[in-house]
Amino acid sequence: MRWSEEEYQDYLRKLGRPSSTPAASVVDDDTEKDFLTKVRGFAKLYGWLTYHTHDSRRSDEGFPDLVLCNGLSLIFAELKTRTGKLSKSQDTWITTLGHTQKVEVYLWRPADLPAIIERLGKH
Repeated sequence: MRWSEEEYQDYLRKLGRPSSTPAASVVDDDTEKDFLTKVRGFAKLYGWLTYHTHDSRRSDEGFPDLVLCNGLSLIFAELKTRTGKLSKSQDTWITTLGHTQKVEVYLWRPADLPAIIERLGKH
């Protein structure tokens, strides 16, 4: 199910974000939080369900930042800033998931935003 523009604007208001289409501009110095907000916004706009653990201090280490599902595809994505580095446990998760059939696994950085939007727009 895709969100209508009105539903998406309502979602942005609930997040405390200005009502507008998600910024598609590549900002290499986006914080990880800002980048996550952009990716989740585009995912919801294109009908994806998203999951992100907001406080991972009591969770197992290394699990990817974002899980996306649209009923046809399942994506695990680790989000990093332009210079962010994977921890050993993050690398283990990404590598292991990457060898699993029927799922897509990505390490996404702000410069990847155009490709992310293109991928999320495909069904």
